[in-house]
Amino acid sequence: MKLLRYGDHGAERPAVIATGSDVVLDAAPVTSGYEPDFFASGGVDRLRAAVERGDLTEIDIAGRRIGAPIGRPGKIICIGLNYRNHAAESGMAIP
Repeated sequence: MKLLRYGDHGAERPAVIATGSDVVLDAAPVTSGYEPDFFASGGVDRLRAAVERGDLTEIDIAGRRIGAPIGRPGKIICIGLNYRNHAAESGMAIP
């Protein structure tokens, strides 16, 4: 599944694209947004089940703004050495 949010900044709505599909489905019946509580409470499993049952309505987001998929991430984890200069600065082999 691909999670996405669409709409005006600050008023994005959740949507999902099922694996192997290009159809965008409205995820609002399952969640109001992809926030930490959604992930901590089994939200992905509930969303996957709703997609598989065909419970979600197809929506057209053509011309709509696509926002970041996660509204308020709890933390951002960066992985080092993913840039040539960073590897060189660290004295490490270039990946």
